[in-house]
Amino acid sequence: MYDLAAELARHNRDFWEILPHVDIITWARGAIDFSGDISAERARLDLEISPFLVEPLKAWEFSGKIREVAVCGIEQHGKTLLEVIGVLYNFVDHPCSNLCVYPSDEAAEDINRTKYEPLIRKIPTLAAELERPFSTRKDRYIFGAATMFFQGAGRKIMSKACKIVVLDEEDHYPTVGMLDAGEDARKRGRSYSESILYRVCTPTTAEGPIWRAFLAGSQGYWTLRCQNCGKLTMRSCDFSNFQFESVYDEARRVYLPVEGSERLICPECKHEHVEADKGKMNREGAYVHRFEERRDLRPSFQFGALASQFTFMSWNRIAAKILECGKRADIKAHYELDNSFKGLPYKEREIATEDLKNLKAHFFHEPPKVEDIEIVFVVSDTQDTFSPTGVFALDCNDNLYLMEYGNVPYLRLSQTEREEIERRDGERVRTVEDIVNTPVRFMGGTIPPLFHVIDYRGHRQREIAAYAAQDRRVIMYAGAGLQLQTWKPSRENPRMIVVSAKTFQRTLIWQLYTQRNRASNYLYLTDTLGKKYQAEISCVQPDKTRRSGHIPENWAPAGDAVHDAFDVLKMAYFAVDFAVNSIPRHFRLKKSPALLRRWRTHEEQQQKGQENE
Repeated sequence: MYDLAAELARHNRDFWEILPHVDIITWARGAIDFSGDISAERARLDLEISPFLVEPLKAWEFSGKIREVAVCGIEQHGKTLLEVIGVLYNFVDHPCSNLCVYPSDEAAEDINRTKYEPLIRKIPTLAAELERPFSTRKDRYIFGAATMFFQGAGRKIMSKACKIVVLDEEDHYPTVGMLDAGEDARKRGRSYSESILYRVCTPTTAEGPIWRAFLAGSQGYWTLRCQNCGKLTMRSCDFSNFQFESVYDEARRVYLPVEGSERLICPECKHEHVEADKGKMNREGAYVHRFEERRDLRPSFQFGALASQFTFMSWNRIAAKILECGKRADIKAHYELDNSFKGLPYKEREIATEDLKNLKAHFFHEPPKVEDIEIVFVVSDTQDTFSPTGVFALDCNDNLYLMEYGNVPYLRLSQTEREEIERRDGERVRTVEDIVNTPVRFMGGTIPPLFHVIDYRGHRQREIAAYAAQDRRVIMYAGAGLQLQTWKPSRENPRMIVVSAKTFQRTLIWQLYTQRNRASNYLYLTDTLGKKYQAEISCVQPDKTRRSGHIPENWAPAGDAVHDAFDVLKMAYFAVDFAVNSIPRHFRLKKSPALLRRWRTHEEQQQKGQENE
């Protein structure tokens, strides 16, 4: 039977019992007990494993001021734990009213049941409160002087004044009419001269509430300490100093990191750290705040995967995710890299303005004179549903002109197919085959394309092979990793050329960024080239994920950027080399310096052979 008099007497004794103040770190190490929690790997809080939690925990101590805290970082690394420890600590050290807001009522109930209640039962002073009648309801705890309300963000908060307000995963709060759940919760602390608003969330986008709150705060980034120069130089969210080697898996058709090759390079002293160093780098790490003056009232914290010492976030796994993003066009992978590995908002992959600006140096407006042109040819890459295609001209000074470029949806069509498509779409259809059969207009006349280089790799090999079988001008291009030759005819099919793609990538990059002589051996691009295609050329940049990524043949597309136009230009330089060495008699003027060098070399070889005889 409930004894009201005894209960009041106990509360009276508790009221007069003065407990000494204990700081939150000391309290948490002694009071937080994970034993019995099957989701916890350790029975006690281990801040040696997660030192980046220490400073955000200290922000829970009341200072007589109104404080707003923002913590953003990767999932499953203690953000909710920060919230739970802070609320329970203040239940004991600073009893007051609390409000915790979650994306939904279901999430609120689940976190209360799985996170709060098991820990409350392990803290004697709070466990005793839990046994009192009416101390718990579906949406609250009522512990003497401390009350905690919890609810979902989908409905307005009514008539609650709270000294502590927690916003959990607010980037995922539902949009309900004009209701701003974050602002609605913040108003609950208006009537207090000291209060704490504590936000924890993995960022989603730059416009999300948690990232805006982080930027409004002190902007503290968890930073690792170099084991050579001793400085805090490597932010845990910054992968620009993280490098590794990779190999291509032929069976899976993906690049994989070489395990053990991962290293984190100090940007200050260039010391290379291995994964075995990460524990010490983090234990000696610290938050570096951009705005120190905001640390008291608006401290904000960010941590990424390089702060993690968990096996799941091994450096090899980080490297694999970086490679996955660099070799595929799936935007989901980039969201995961930015949000779940870097702990940052998703950033759309863009080509830098200066890269596009540099490309404009190659533009031409008036076409060259017909009397200067040696050969005209067409190059096509192949994608699943279209063929990126460029029309090129080589002049007598070895200048290469991209006369026309576009994504062409059809390789070739029968007359019936053409009529049906034109009737359906209401416009004239132009196929790759049409382009190959159309003379190119220059100043003073036209010249028909001499041959067509088309990529054989991909999902359309049968279609490409059938097309090549119908036209002897077609050369099938098969990129490969040749070691001793730049290209060679395939043994299986003389119409197919196996090409060292890296060799011609190196040539193209030199043409784009180093060659300055516009009179000879220069790359000219039509000024009608769309920005989309300009971006496809400029997106191939030095690969920071590799030790030798600065070497031109190892450059790679930035992020998930489409690079079809770059590949077409690369194939065009193969086409020039092929023409010079295989079909010189078809050059119109035979003044090309490359052609003259080829003849001179051939004559020298013949002369040397005669001398040897």
